Amino acid sequence: MRKIFVMILIFLLNLTSYSYSKEIKKIDAYKRIKKDNHVNILLITLDTTRADKIGVYGCKDVKTPNIDSLARSGIYFINAYTPVPITLPAHCSIMTGTYPIYHQVRNNGNYVLDQKTETLAEILKRNRYVTSAFVSSFTVDSRFGLDQGFDVYNDNLLVNIKEYKSERKAEKVFEDFSQWFHKNSTEKFFCWLHFFDPHDPYDPPEPFKSEYESNKYLGEIAYVDYYVGKTVDLLKEKQVLEKTLIIIVGDHGEAFGEHEEFGHQIFCYEENLKVPFIFYAPGRIPENLTSDSKVNLIDVMPTILDFTQLQIPDSVQGISLIPMIGRNKMIHREFYIESIYAREALGCAPTEGIIQGDFKFLRLPKPELYNIKTDHKEKNNLFSKNPKLSRKLIKCLDELIKRYSSGKFDSQSKLSQEEKRRLASLGYLVGTKSSINTQSLIDPKEGIEGYNYFLKGTRFIKENNFEEAEILLKQSITILPSFPPIYSRLADVYLIQGRKDDAINLFEKAIQDNPSAHILKLEYAQLLGKLNRINKSVDILKELSELNLPDIGSSIYYILGQIYLTKEKYSQSIDYLNKALDLDPDNSYIKKQLALALYKFGRFKEALEIYLKLEKEEPMNLVFLKNMAILYTRVNEYDNAISYFEKIISIYPDVPDIYYNYACLLAEKYKFEKAVFNMEKFLKLYDKDDARKKKAQDYIRRWKIKNIAPCENYVYQF
Repeated sequence: MRKIFVMILIFLLNLTSYSYSKEIKKIDAYKRIKKDNHVNILLITLDTTRADKIGVYGCKDVKTPNIDSLARSGIYFINAYTPVPITLPAHCSIMTGTYPIYHQVRNNGNYVLDQKTETLAEILKRNRYVTSAFVSSFTVDSRFGLDQGFDVYNDNLLVNIKEYKSERKAEKVFEDFSQWFHKNSTEKFFCWLHFFDPHDPYDPPEPFKSEYESNKYLGEIAYVDYYVGKTVDLLKEKQVLEKTLIIIVGDHGEAFGEHEEFGHQIFCYEENLKVPFIFYAPGRIPENLTSDSKVNLIDVMPTILDFTQLQIPDSVQGISLIPMIGRNKMIHREFYIESIYAREALGCAPTEGIIQGDFKFLRLPKPELYNIKTDHKEKNNLFSKNPKLSRKLIKCLDELIKRYSSGKFDSQSKLSQEEKRRLASLGYLVGTKSSINTQSLIDPKEGIEGYNYFLKGTRFIKENNFEEAEILLKQSITILPSFPPIYSRLADVYLIQGRKDDAINLFEKAIQDNPSAHILKLEYAQLLGKLNRINKSVDILKELSELNLPDIGSSIYYILGQIYLTKEKYSQSIDYLNKALDLDPDNSYIKKQLALALYKFGRFKEALEIYLKLEKEEPMNLVFLKNMAILYTRVNEYDNAISYFEKIISIYPDVPDIYYNYACLLAEKYKFEKAVFNMEKFLKLYDKDDARKKKAQDYIRRWKIKNIAPCENYVYQF
């Protein structure tokens, strides 16, 4: 018995000694954190990346060796949250250290970060950092304000016209970063890399596509991890890894039906909010540290500033995590969370809530309260079961909103009205930011079924399964009758099937049921235009134009301008397009249409003036460059026209029409030898055996004997 007692005592002493030594090790680890105001900073944001889909966070179905290595060689936080499950506002919170209710960027597309906000990049730039960003999605395009403080903001998405769904792969982001880094690796730098790949649609390249055939979302994460590794290798190659602080965070998670949502923007459940959160600084942050403390994306900025011994602005609402790193001390905090996407896109109630300790409260028409420590899947709603705690959290939420809100920033979007209209037609925006009475809106838990029907119906349209698409879209309308994009999609189905009257009747009933939904009338007018019922379309548009609608006024005039342009009534077209431009002066679409109308009306110099102002926006666009050459020809500036044709050929050497038009221009200027050369290039590329080919051959014969032979059908296609 005595022997057993002694053995137990020895075991307890060893256990205590182990725990004590482990705690001492953690305290020592904190003491060994070395702040450094000369360190480089590399911020990597992983779009749409759940924490539990990373290897080091416990996912066994994905290979993320590079992210895992950085996490194990530094510190990673187990319970990291985004304040909002939407890309643009989440990144604004990262860059300002504040909640969306403070910086006022609440959704994608319809908001812009005010220039008066102080960003991480601005502070670091003032402190002699070279700053750069390489982003991969239109949602964080420079027009939305995140470029503040960056010397280089690379948002080249490799498309002629940027749209909401425009993006580029990690490979292209890394390529541009690599080119910049080779020139700047000796500078003290702050660089932000944004990888959008895990966002829907999931389409990883090989070999990840084949390896993750059954789960392409994980394939996208593995693909991004590969380029995280390539980035680290580049830092090693330039011998700067040892003096670089690397931060890896997700902007939000992704839902796969846990609460009926497929995506991330509507709800504020754990799958939408929990993200990876990693700090790595070799020789400055000790290895193999983890923390269970709840942290937030608003903590990124103050932690970086504290680590680099820079002053944290008073406006910052997050905290530096340096004091807790290595101490393993649980810090009890409360976080504000929100998503207004359901209100702005679906016409449902928005979500706002609070995380306090082990509990999460979501204020909705049907409120929710969860113990997120014991109920990770959030299936047991405690709101009615624990009224005392519910009342307490409601009061705390109101206090949080009062404490953290700000009305001093203007978040009016820089999106053109035509871009806003297209976003609305895709289901991303509805109405204005203040146009909806939230008290009368349904709970998004009720609306999500209708939204899923809409998404499935849209997928069926892409698969040409119009019968199933019609069934699902009609079901969606019964649940979300105020969601305009459904009607547009269903009308598309009817038009594809030749059911023009059904499409018209659909819109007329929708407008009758939703008389204040002006976007429906606008979509209906466009439908009538497609059906060549121009007079009725114009009547509706003119009726809308008299309502002085700030959100869609420019679009109304723009469409009227297009209609009159098609009818070859150029003077009226120019008048309406100028009205559209008055309301939306930065809209390049309107400017191009106005230039076309001016060109058609013979006002070439005015058209050229517009194009010269637009040139910086589209320096590589084939159609744009061709039009520049045409306009210079029309104003008799032939040398400029020739230089543009030469530029086009150097960029796009396989476009036959360019050689044809260029050859005709050269012949008119008596440059017969060069004209023959270019027309022969046209014949090599032109694969039709038609009258145009025969004329080209005839021109060559004439030009060889110096016969000017003006080109018939020589049309400068504007």
